[in-house]
Amino acid sequence: MKKAHNNDSDKRRSLTVPEQDLFENFLSEQGQYHRWYPIFTVLLWTGIRVGEIAGLRYCDIDLDEEVISVNHTLVYFDKGGTERCGFAVNTPKTKAGERTIPMLPKVKEAFLMEKEYQKECGLACNVVVDGYTDFIFINRFGGVQQQGTLNKALRRIICDCNYEVLDKGEKDALTLPRFSNHSLRHTFTTRMCAGYFR
Repeated sequence: MKKAHNNDSDKRRSLTVPEQDLFENFLSEQGQYHRWYPIFTVLLWTGIRVGEIAGLRYCDIDLDEEVISVNHTLVYFDKGGTERCGFAVNTPKTKAGERTIPMLPKVKEAFLMEKEYQKECGLACNVVVDGYTDFIFINRFGGVQQQGTLNKALRRIICDCNYEVLDKGEKDALTLPRFSNHSLRHTFTTRMCAGYFR
């Protein structure tokens, strides 16, 4: 039986608007974490799950119509034996599990930024998982991204962002709380419920 790895144990809370602004501004700076801007922007502004963003392929997005088709999830699981861990694609059991979501301008920009970055660096997806390939968000080896890697990157981003803020020495300066990738889904939902996208 496939057992998905889920190390997402951080308290699941949404970011406040000032915290979200701080996070996005830090990632948008040209620095060591700018590389992570596209994937975290898409997570933050679509509300999709980590497994769904890891499984997104170029054929799942329509840049002209500005929509994203969410129809499968990429899961990382323990195979047992000598291979230990691997990836699989899970599809919804019913058509109701599939959905099409709008692509906000910021999300479209993030997809284009990712595509341009990969072109400049000569990166291309070189992995096939259960017949699926051409994944959008890949690592530097052309493999798919996984939740553990994204959570580690997020922890480093939070830490270094807070160091940068505290180094300025401003009294009562806003810093980022500890949060997980799943918190970005909660943040999107919170903004949507507050009418932020109207």
